Amino acid sequence: MAKDPNNVVDAVRQSPPLDMGPYDPSGVSGKTIIITGGASGFGEGFSRKWAAHGANIIVADISNGQPLVEEIRKAGGTAHYVRCDVTNWQSQVDLFREAVKLSPRGTIDAVVCNAGITDKGTPFTDPIGMDKEEPPKPDFKTIDVNLVGLMYSAHLAMHWLPLNEKPRNNPGGYSPDRHILLIGSVASLLPIPLLVQYGASKHAVLGLFRSLRSTSFVKGIR
Repeated sequence: MAKDPNNVVDAVRQSPPLDMGPYDPSGVSGKTIIITGGASGFGEGFSRKWAAHGANIIVADISNGQPLVEEIRKAGGTAHYVRCDVTNWQSQVDLFREAVKLSPRGTIDAVVCNAGITDKGTPFTDPIGMDKEEPPKPDFKTIDVNLVGLMYSAHLAMHWLPLNEKPRNNPGGYSPDRHILLIGSVASLLPIPLLVQYGASKHAVLGLFRSLRSTSFVKGIR
């Protein structure tokens, strides 16, 4: 059956409605997964869950993730903590390089862009010091963490994931994966009063997701 040339979903390679049913976590076994913001919240949950199913977890966080790593190891899992400030480009470059060193096969299979914060300090809608000769620069740290940091991670993933085609070693066979997971929020779809930076950053995450999934297939990344 011929494709409908007027079908936007086909034209931009967008997926049909998502299957929200249970997934088989055994698919992460043997895979190396970087999780930014992996020491707490959703990131901690991902780290524990996937390590329990055989993944090699790289907990990347500006906060100390070593206690979590020790707990995962005691439970029989494999995990490593790498300190990373996602707003710092070089810190993220160092993270990816270290992840390759810590990977049994010298590869990265998935990158979970999870690090995020909510609005801090003076509300965006209530500027201060505007009557001064040199008004103070606003603090857009939420944008820096939630959007710039996330884009750094995704950008680096676009380079490192395709390199897993040639693993350093391949004991017992290895089926590489190339997966980028962007963590959004209900704020990706709906406004949250007063949390202007948070809402703007999470809307942008959804926009990035839609843009990447229409092109990343070229590199075998999903």
